[in-house]
Amino acid sequence: MVFKMTVLVKKHPDYTDEEFHEYWSKKHAQLFLGTANSKKCFLRYAQFHVNKKLSDELASKAPGLEAPDYDGIGEFWANSLEDIIEYINDEEYQRVVVPDEHKFTKRDEWKILVGEYEDKFLSDIVASQR
Repeated sequence: MVFKMTVLVKKHPDYTDEEFHEYWSKKHAQLFLGTANSKKCFLRYAQFHVNKKLSDELASKAPGLEAPDYDGIGEFWANSLEDIIEYINDEEYQRVVVPDEHKFTKRDEWKILVGEYEDKFLSDIVASQR
């Protein structure tokens, strides 16, 4: 079974939306991937960059749905919960990556979810790209 940790991220107020997405996509990703344990502990790392304008537009046209106040989602796949915990407790992550996370995000407002994926539908187009 593959575990997935999803992290809901809010940008630091000192960053514009554009600055946040640029920094997270380029500088922070390189910093994270440069740690010794990132590729040992994780099978996959992905970023989902929220487009607030599109989210608000959809929410306004979908009764009962609301666009939450988050700017992005970090997605981490691992073979075990222990691998995720190992990385989170890693000295290099704590020393190098965590201070950077505080720099461009409101880390104290992050929310995490851990679980497993169950694909229920996969279009022929997506399946052919795998």
